[in-house]
Amino acid sequence: MDARRDIAQGHYEVLGYGLPSPWRHEYIRLLRERYGIQYRAVALCIVSEDLMAYADNYNKLSVAAANRKFRHDVFKECAEEAERGWKAKLESTSQQR
Repeated sequence: MDARRDIAQGHYEVLGYGLPSPWRHEYIRLLRERYGIQYRAVALCIVSEDLMAYADNYNKLSVAAANRKFRHDVFKECAEEAERGWKAKLESTSQQR
């Protein structure tokens, strides 16, 4: 119900849990700045089955709706770009040593 309500109001959000990737901050920034999609962490590595099920079901609807709206997989696009940028920065830093 929450995801359906948010989508109907034009609010796109993705819920996250688990240990974050090193490029999560850039991923979040890209989603927000390019597409107006908010990211909300609901738990770290200790998460109940109920909360996981809630987040997964919310994301199933929200992600599908956002991808329909923008006509491509914006989450994959932002994740891949954030990861590439993080790896390039890491490589650049290691070469300077």
